[in-house]
Amino acid sequence: MISSWSFSRRSIFEQCAYRAKLAWIDKIPDNTPRTAADRGTEIHTEAENYVQGSDPLPTSLRHFADDFASLRTHYADGRVLLEQEWGFSRDWDVAPWQSAWLRLKCDAVVILSETDLVVIDFKTGRRFGNEVSHLDQLMLYAVTSFVRYPVIQKV
Repeated sequence: MISSWSFSRRSIFEQCAYRAKLAWIDKIPDNTPRTAADRGTEIHTEAENYVQGSDPLPTSLRHFADDFASLRTHYADGRVLLEQEWGFSRDWDVAPWQSAWLRLKCDAVVILSETDLVVIDFKTGRRFGNEVSHLDQLMLYAVTSFVRYPVIQKV
């Protein structure tokens, strides 16, 4: 039995339940070349370093320069949490990441006010064809934001 899930795990299970079994029950390593995933990891690291103020804006983020500059300003003002690992129990209570039934990784969480929150997921893959899946993922982030921060009124 797969004891925990995330949005990406659910997507893989929906594509191929056997692949999910091999990965998370049988724990057979996936040796597929990961060039796109590696590129995504590199861009996420560049984005995090820029937002934290340790690096200049990398070329990979040039099309989103204004958005990342805003995120960097919010971070400097203490309103941004980066690389958040959110865990929830089967009863939808906040739970430790390692023992969680549902696990989410939020690339950036911006606390705009006591009642307004923005959850950001950096996307580096295919631009078109994933819109519905991306919207589903963002809706999951929104629902879990309300659970995690009960005073929030707008996500």
